[in-house]
Amino acid sequence: MEAIPLTLLFTLMIWVGLNAGGSYVNVYYLLLGTETINKEDKEIALNLLSIMNDLGVMSAGFLSIILANSVYKK
Repeated sequence: MEAIPLTLLFTLMIWVGLNAGGSYVNVYYLLLGTETINKEDKEIALNLLSIMNDLGVMSAGFLSIILANSVYKK
């Protein structure tokens, strides 16, 4: 199996980063801009959103460590 060319890998990384960043910003924007949720619930939602974001990043880090030391190890 051949490796992915560096230019394709770089392009895919930029594409994924822009999509993830756009999603992140839009979720915060929509949450803060909505008029149907009261202030207290918005604070709780923002805290939960931040916690879930951090858990997602931490999970990805742990998963990459586990995969690097097991599946991808030669």
